[in-house]
Amino acid sequence: MDLKNNVINFERKTAEFFKSKKVIIIWTVLITLATHIYFFMGRYGNEDSRFHINDTVSVLSSGRYFYGFTKFDFVPVIIFVLILIELTISVLLVLGIFKIKSKTCSLLIAGFMVTFPVLGYSFSYIQMYDTYTLALLFSVLAVYCSDKWKYGFLAGGVFLFFSLTLY
Repeated sequence: MDLKNNVINFERKTAEFFKSKKVIIIWTVLITLATHIYFFMGRYGNEDSRFHINDTVSVLSSGRYFYGFTKFDFVPVIIFVLILIELTISVLLVLGIFKIKSKTCSLLIAGFMVTFPVLGYSFSYIQMYDTYTLALLFSVLAVYCSDKWKYGFLAGGVFLFFSLTLY
């Protein structure tokens, strides 16, 4: 009975959270689509990206230990969906870290995060763009865990490790 109540409570809290953040999620997805969709729809792999499909030697020697687990096929549409999810979660976590309640500030922060020039520049490395946004998500998650709980720095250290070994 207790497990059933916990599941129902989790579902209710999740529904309330997404209902309150629906505008920000839609805004983040629309701004990301408007900013980056052209790049992902017309992008093909080149000789640099094809070299990195099975290359693990240079990845491990450069300290990117976790990179091998995040490699996906070079299908830009699938990777773009992953990037949409990762950036949206990152935006929601940043808004939670700074406890921002204003819709205007939330929409501006979401717009700045997904249109920041460094993000678009990192997409030119086709073999790494999904990895870079995952590293961003892990670094924001590290700060969020460290800030949220008393011993969250332990989980934050693990997330920071994953972020650094991806980037």
